[in-house]
Amino acid sequence: MSQKRPRNIVLNWHRNGTKHLKNGFPAHPEFIYRLSGEWQGWNDFLGTPKGTPEYRENATLDAIESEAYVLFQKQRS
Repeated sequence: MSQKRPRNIVLNWHRNGTKHLKNGFPAHPEFIYRLSGEWQGWNDFLGTPKGTPEYRENATLDAIESEAYVLFQKQRS
């Protein structure tokens, strides 16, 4: 997998990862809940049914964001 997209995600998390929307909801729940260890993926977060195109798309995004999170952790250490 190309490192460009995970690196862009990490840059975005550094800039905006802890920001919240006006309603108090995290702008990047995939980042905030990874930090706390609660993240189970977009499908769990959104309640996406298995076997749907959206489920597969979310799983792909989770894999990319997981790679980004590994890069983020390496930068912190």
